Amino acid sequence: MQIATPIFSDRVDAGRQLGRKLSRLRGQDVVVLGLPRGGVPVAAQVADELHAPLDVIVVRKLGVPWQPELGMGAISEDGVRILNPRILGLVRRRRASGAVHSPVGGRPGQAVPRSRCSSFVARAARRATTELLAA
Repeated sequence: MQIATPIFSDRVDAGRQLGRKLSRLRGQDVVVLGLPRGGVPVAAQVADELHAPLDVIVVRKLGVPWQPELGMGAISEDGVRILNPRILGLVRRRRASGAVHSPVGGRPGQAVPRSRCSSFVARAARRATTELLAA
């Protein structure tokens, strides 16, 4: 079995490389937004490369109650929601059939994201950013 060679040595390296690829934005009126936690160190390097300000946008994954690692969408700090219709349909069907089992037993729970966010988290962040810029 062959192990793939990492593209980046770490998040700092990833940010520097991305910043170089985005060099056409240097000197333009842009702001670099990082997603906590892992995206902030990458975004900081991009901001340095572009000589642009850095900010943070907070987005949370919306986990399926009986399987918190399975994301059914995401929500931004400003309430922008992106839902995955396929997963949401699964949730509704299971709930309607009475087959839902929640390991938290009705208590509030917290899903802890991995270092890479889902596309729905990224999409919610993008939509929230668009709405912030339009305001």
